[in-house]
Amino acid sequence: LAEEYLSLAESKDIKYVIDIPNKTLLSWYDREKLEKVITNLLSNAFKFTSAGGTVSCRLKIFNGAPELGNPWIRLLVADTGSGIPEQAKEKIFDRFYRGEENASRFSEGTGIGLAITKELVKIMHGEILMRSKIGEGSIFMVTFPTGYDHLKPEEYILKEPENLQDSETPLLAQGGLLPLEKQLENGDI
Repeated sequence: LAEEYLSLAESKDIKYVIDIPNKTLLSWYDREKLEKVITNLLSNAFKFTSAGGTVSCRLKIFNGAPELGNPWIRLLVADTGSGIPEQAKEKIFDRFYRGEENASRFSEGTGIGLAITKELVKIMHGEILMRSKIGEGSIFMVTFPTGYDHLKPEEYILKEPENLQDSETPLLAQGGLLPLEKQLENGDI
């Protein structure tokens, strides 16, 4: 998914850095929700970054505190775009908020993208944080747990091998038990 922005980066003359480790990690996730999160963050990064700027998409795998159990995945989307003013930072995840300070670019959207992104991240037991400085750009950091210990039984559906679609893998649960390496290979991330 991250590689789908290469042509946009080229057409806008933006340096695009993709840093995703080549490591196998089992992760349960909802594919549609994760795609929406990544798409929204990257789309915003490119929207607010001018020619000559940089957008990066990095995926890190880290071990949290022992009580957290499984490793965690951290997605960082950063840009050297216009940045978010202090007064807007508290509202940036609110529905229909479109910062007036950059009206021409904000008018391109509805103001619900980051609100939906935050809701989707929360549904997937993750966390989203943002840092930004006017004239220097923004960094959005999304952290998700791996494994399935954090999920309630009603939050996933295991499919029997005979009920799988051609494009699915026997290990694939409702949107997600797939080694991270395979997700990358398939273009899922």
